Amino acid sequence: MKKLVMALLDSLGFSLSPCACLSGRQGRGEGEGFGVFVLLTGLLLSACDKKVSSPPDNHPQSENATPPFYYDLGSTTVDVSGYPEKQRENYRVFMAVCGTCHTAARPLNAPYIDRDVWKRYVHKMHLKMKGHGIELDPGDEEKIEDFLAYDSQVRKIVKKEEFQTHQEKLKKLFEEAREKDRTGKSN
Repeated sequence: MKKLVMALLDSLGFSLSPCACLSGRQGRGEGEGFGVFVLLTGLLLSACDKKVSSPPDNHPQSENATPPFYYDLGSTTVDVSGYPEKQRENYRVFMAVCGTCHTAARPLNAPYIDRDVWKRYVHKMHLKMKGHGIELDPGDEEKIEDFLAYDSQVRKIVKKEEFQTHQEKLKKLFEEAREKDRTGKSN
C-alpha cells in the first residue's frame, strides 16, 4: 500500500524526499508546501484503508471464551533485552505484524522450534493477510521467521525442560477452560 501511495503522490508532482520537504522544494510550487503533502497522504491512506477488508478476528469473543489453541493462553510478550540488537528489531516487527490477526501468544508459546516449520507457518499467515488486502514486505516476513527461529532456540531448545513444564501448565489450563465451557462450571 505504501508503494501505491508514494507512486500516487509522485504522479501528482509531490516530492517524495524528506530533504525536499525540509528545504522548501515540496513540489507543485513553493506555496503549497508540506501541509498539502501531509493532507493528501492522509486522504489517500484513509481511502485505501476503506477498501482493505479487515483481517479475521481470531481473538476470543470474550475474556471468558476458551481460545482455539492451548498456547494462546501463554504470555503475549518475551523479554528480549538479552537478545542481539538484530533480534530485538526482528521482535519489534514480529509484534507489529503477528498481533494483527491473532494474539502474539500463539506463536510465542507454540511448540514449533524448527526454522523450516516457522518459515512455512509465517508464509501461510502472510498469504492469509494478503487475501485480506494486507501486503507484507518479504523482508519483514524473513525478519519474523528469523526471530521465531532464534527465540525457539533460546527459550524452547536451550531451556527445554522449563519450556515443556510451561507447555504442560498451558495444556492443563486449556483443558480446564474447555471443561468449564462444556459444563458451565468452574473446577
